[in-house]
Amino acid sequence: MSVKKKAALTLYRAAQKTARKIDAAFGGLDVRLPLDKSAWQHAAHEWSSPTDDYRLKAVSELLPDLPKAPGNGSFRRGELKRSIRANFEASAAASDGQTSALLDLGFDALRVLAEQFTLEQCSSSASTQGVLVEITTAPIGNRIPVDLIETATLRPVWTYRVRVENIGQKKVQLLGRQWLIITSEGQQHAVVPRGSTGVVGCTPILKPGECFQYYSATDLSTSSGSMRGSFQMVELGRGNDPVRTFDAVIPSVLLQS
Repeated sequence: MSVKKKAALTLYRAAQKTARKIDAAFGGLDVRLPLDKSAWQHAAHEWSSPTDDYRLKAVSELLPDLPKAPGNGSFRRGELKRSIRANFEASAAASDGQTSALLDLGFDALRVLAEQFTLEQCSSSASTQGVLVEITTAPIGNRIPVDLIETATLRPVWTYRVRVENIGQKKVQLLGRQWLIITSEGQQHAVVPRGSTGVVGCTPILKPGECFQYYSATDLSTSSGSMRGSFQMVELGRGNDPVRTFDAVIPSVLLQS
């Protein structure tokens, strides 16, 4: 066996080990794009693709040259290992010249898997009455989100990306929010009271199938913690008349360095 073939086999085993780790921890993998760690500075927000399209887009952007690309951006238990095996088998007949390029792809894929493991650790999602909320966090060092605090501090800061998707059949609007930020010691660090208006200055109306995404940030007095909350939503009828109000759960998510 050539040196390159041996390297490919070693890489394959490393990728399978990571896939087993992902399966053991999460029971599968929902592929996500990495966070833009500067987007919180201008409260970035946009209309985004629905979840299925978004995950497929993430796969195509993160792993554009896979010999065998997955048909879905969400891997259930065992599917990631099977995908890795299929890609390894597809490259087994490659020449030494082709193997060099495939090894580069393999190392890129291994890096992406490690990154996805971290993203999965710091993500959570919940569905409430047709509204799906997904949140992902990432540390950005001891930097100051000037829209949140006025006094300079050395406390660690996290950015977070929130996706709010209407997976129901009725038009809804996001009117307000509530946040509870907790330290690693279980102490309340900060509260955004229930009903605080909108998100990043917006009160978006979501038709069925639409998704609104935004970035923000928070600091913390400890090196890790968590955050959770709710969005105050209203179902809209004809003429955007309010029909009923409800709270969409923002599930607890880790803040970890």
